[in-house]
Amino acid sequence: MLIDSNAKNGYNSVAFALTEYIVNQNQTPIILCVGCDRVVGDSLAPMVGELLKNKYMLPTYVYGDLELNITAQNIMSYIKKVKEWHKGAPIIVVDATLGDSEQVGCVHYYKGGCYPAGIYTQGVGKIGDYCILGVVGEKGTNQAKFLHGINLKIVKKLSEEIAKAIWCAFRYSDAIVDKVRQDLVV
Repeated sequence: MLIDSNAKNGYNSVAFALTEYIVNQNQTPIILCVGCDRVVGDSLAPMVGELLKNKYMLPTYVYGDLELNITAQNIMSYIKKVKEWHKGAPIIVVDATLGDSEQVGCVHYYKGGCYPAGIYTQGVGKIGDYCILGVVGEKGTNQAKFLHGINLKIVKKLSEEIAKAIWCAFRYSDAIVDKVRQDLVV
């Protein structure tokens, strides 16, 4: 699914879909934010990780932020560690992506894995169980333009909307689970 991050309360579409996903899991999902803070176009996910940890204090494990980036060089070791430390926990992947010009500033979200760090990672298969991808630039953009020509304002806005959506989804799912427990007791 695709939503425009500039739409009023657009983050709720992501939050509601993610809430449904979280409620149907046996374990609390882990968040894996893939990207590099040294490249504007790739800094979306580390910004999301930073917000989830420090602003929203999300009640789950969040890997990848502005201090510790998950990049093409270390992603396989992180995936191995996460699967070892959190056996069976679903993984929600956050990453930046490129799209058609009218999709820039939008968010893709869906069940299923995604290819991390799309244009940089070679030989890494799909990762994660749920993906949230912020469209930071236009497809067909050459690598040099991608590295230096992405608008920081768009990346910042997307990161704020995605972090808010994830935070809301965890709050909504907690409320639903609490309500179900109360109904079972009565």
